[in-house]
Amino acid sequence: MRPTSSSRFENSARTGRVFTVVASVSLVALGSAVGCTSLPPGNGEPRDATLEHRLAGESAPLRGIPLREKTGLRLLVAAKPQPLVLDVDSGSTRRVRGVPAVGPYGGIVTVGVSGRAGVVIAEPIRPSGRLYAIRKKGAWLSALGAGEEAVPTADGGSVWVKRYARLRPRRCTLRQVRLDGRLLRAPRPFPCAWEIYPGGALGLGVSPTRVIDPVRGHTVFGTRSLQAIVAIAGTKVVLQERAEDRAGQEFGVLDSATGAERRIAWPSTDGALQHFTVAVSHPLVALAFVNPTGGFWDGWVLDTNAATLTELPDMPAASVNVKKTNMAWTRDGRLVILAESAGKDVVAVWQPGQEHLKLKTVRLPGRRNAGSSAFAILDS
Repeated sequence: MRPTSSSRFENSARTGRVFTVVASVSLVALGSAVGCTSLPPGNGEPRDATLEHRLAGESAPLRGIPLREKTGLRLLVAAKPQPLVLDVDSGSTRRVRGVPAVGPYGGIVTVGVSGRAGVVIAEPIRPSGRLYAIRKKGAWLSALGAGEEAVPTADGGSVWVKRYARLRPRRCTLRQVRLDGRLLRAPRPFPCAWEIYPGGALGLGVSPTRVIDPVRGHTVFGTRSLQAIVAIAGTKVVLQERAEDRAGQEFGVLDSATGAERRIAWPSTDGALQHFTVAVSHPLVALAFVNPTGGFWDGWVLDTNAATLTELPDMPAASVNVKKTNMAWTRDGRLVILAESAGKDVVAVWQPGQEHLKLKTVRLPGRRNAGSSAFAILDS
């Protein structure tokens, strides 16, 4: 199991599946906005006091300051029987009526596409999924055909779709479809055992150790032993390292163009890495560390250029439903967190350089039983 993108994982997942990198890790690739204040230096250590002190007295439900200004954000949220579009500013929601309703045993997964669109995978009965692209405030909907996994291309104009074409014997295919539904590359045989995830500028990830050119099919990047790919931001590959001569784990940031690699200490946190998401065109990676006991949720930001790791403000949080909490980046570099905290649905917005999260409580009917925490940001 690998991390989901919402964790690598749900952004390239089938309904209800959560991916976790080798040590139950999940990362989210973050992006910084042009002109934003840079992140303060980070060395993997907590910002204040010791981990024990923070866990004993400082963890609280997701917190920050009230979100009062207009954001222009619209989020495509997995919900049943149909996905929702949430207008963050007004707090209103509406169902995406063009997507067929799924029953009690079906599921909904949303896949973000470059912070401007979303793909819904609706599975009334597994494994027969149908895909739909939603754009422009949720007003444009295009049918993309059958499939169970979808991963956006690097330019955000299309998606790679994996489909279980036959169950006995198992047979899968991979095709490329534009967001308006136009077929760009016809289905061709594809290994069913490969779970696809975004490969950045390198191609298409197919396992914790391998990235392929999805057009030609050959391997373009592979890891050595004791390494697993966590996320890919452009040509920078974030690796989970486990060294034989050292206890514990650490991150490696490898520049695939030059071969240069830098290592970063594993952060002082009580959680296991669960989610990642890659920003549109920026060097940051957001990491969500969770521990379901007590609802522990801790967010960190990895700068792949500076090779630094910094904890998000107002972290860690407790009383968080970690199965209903996820992150995504906007095109202008804001990090959006959609969480269930202390029994309420909460949207948090943060921009690099800000000292606090900005929070707003919302109401999302049908989200709790959707089977997926992933959401997508729609262009306004």
